[in-house]
Amino acid sequence: MPTLRRTLQRQFDSGLATTLLIASMAVALWFASQHWHERAFTTLGMAALAVLSIADLRRRRRQAEDERRTRAVLTEAKLAAEEAAEEARHAREAKGRFLAMMSHEIRTPMNGVLGMIDLLADTQLDADQRRLLGRSRESSVALLAIINDILDFSKIEAGKLELERKPLSLRALAEDVCASLSTEAARRRVAVAVHVEGEVPRRIVGDPVRLRQILVNLVGNAVKFTADGRVDVHAGVDGGALVMQVRDTGVGIPAETLGHLFQPFEQADAATTRRYGGTGLGLSIVKRLAELMGGTVVVTSTPGVGSCFAVRLPLVAAADDGRDDPSPTRDAPALARRAAPCGLRALLAEDHPINREVIGMQLAKLGWDCDWAEDGEAAWDLLQDDAARARYAALLTDCHMPRLDGLGLVQRLRDDERAHGRAHMPVIALTANALQGEGERCLAGGMDAYLTKPLLVEDLAAALASLVPAPRYAFLRDACGGDLARMDALLRVMSTQAAADLDALHTAIDRGDAAMVVVLSRRLQAIADQLESPQAAAPLAALASETQGTAWHALLEDARTALRTAMARACNFTLSAT
Repeated sequence: MPTLRRTLQRQFDSGLATTLLIASMAVALWFASQHWHERAFTTLGMAALAVLSIADLRRRRRQAEDERRTRAVLTEAKLAAEEAAEEARHAREAKGRFLAMMSHEIRTPMNGVLGMIDLLADTQLDADQRRLLGRSRESSVALLAIINDILDFSKIEAGKLELERKPLSLRALAEDVCASLSTEAARRRVAVAVHVEGEVPRRIVGDPVRLRQILVNLVGNAVKFTADGRVDVHAGVDGGALVMQVRDTGVGIPAETLGHLFQPFEQADAATTRRYGGTGLGLSIVKRLAELMGGTVVVTSTPGVGSCFAVRLPLVAAADDGRDDPSPTRDAPALARRAAPCGLRALLAEDHPINREVIGMQLAKLGWDCDWAEDGEAAWDLLQDDAARARYAALLTDCHMPRLDGLGLVQRLRDDERAHGRAHMPVIALTANALQGEGERCLAGGMDAYLTKPLLVEDLAAALASLVPAPRYAFLRDACGGDLARMDALLRVMSTQAAADLDALHTAIDRGDAAMVVVLSRRLQAIADQLESPQAAAPLAALASETQGTAWHALLEDARTALRTAMARACNFTLSAT
């Protein structure tokens, strides 16, 4: 029955049933007619109805065919759109993989170049050698900046750039950017000034890395296109928005080029490219970063007078904790040419031989010893030996290695620590992949910190200092050149002297000899400082300043207890150090 209903429905829809019905009615009327003229009219009506029915039937069939073709075209278009979307998805994934590969493959050799240059700069060089080395480093840094611009632009184009939102000090950030460009500004005799209006909150919410990138591009361009002039960096609030302006007294920009100034790979003209260099990506990146932050960037310029770039961003104030962010340019500690051995050893897992050499020398510069493994499997073989593992204070591992990569190595290490109750070994990831999310992936995989290649020795020192406690008796270690035997002998001598001075101090107190109490207290305080015992140094300092003698015995007892603990620890130094 359902099949019969569908058949009848199709026939009715096609007009056949209507045609048959009309024809039947016409035949009945023809036979019912009594006169010839009635039959003639009936015959003509039947013919007209037949013609009209046939025409309607053909129209319906054409309509059905058109609908069928339309459905076929729509189906084909839908399939083509789905295929195009799938191809676009594969293209995006391929582009992401390409960016990750290029980031790794380009930045890895740059780590070797810059690392070797920095290490060579710490050796004995004459003036000409140092000048040539300085030019080499400038060229390497310029090449790295171009690489970073291309990678950043590609990340923005691929939609893979994500912004952070964290509290930051705009004043400290702007001052640090200008400080980092001060050498080039001085060379071009350009005065650079920073002014942040008082209405700008002390701390705002934003992405410090990308805000720095915007300012570096704008201030760097202003310095580059200005000679014997000035660059002013101004930050203020307008209509609830943050406005950052970079104004220079440079060559200016012709009006006809302002329209395409923010297009990628565009510069004012070919002469500009030849004279000043650059890829033409900096301003394009600035514009796109500002737009990602929900803001805009505009430029006004007069040739021969100067230019002004204004970045307008949403302003979100952060809680003021009363401090500025540490500045990597102004606050970075000066590193000694070569630190004394600190008695600490690191295991380095790195498949690139030049990077192994560079990082090993950077660790040596910081006073660390280093063993290396050519991949994660080789490093894991070393860590499976309990005695060997105990030698290492930290593991530094590349993320991308053959056989076993850094994440796989750390997964094995953390699983083993949990299974056998072993102590947590600090791990620093070394990655040439500068794409967004790589650091988070490393931390989520069990690593404690990550550094991006090219690796700077200052960043390595900061990471190690944050993860590995400084060894005891650092002053004595430096004085002894890292010789543990000499340190052990000196600590034992100091402990013996401290025991004798404690007895002498007790005698002086019993006799009431104030002068001797002061002398012995100060001498013991110096020993307590060397033994890193503030618990002993404090009562000894009080003893040296106490003239009445009423609290001598109580202070002596406090100092004696703490100092004996420090002396016992010092006598066991060699055992604990090994």
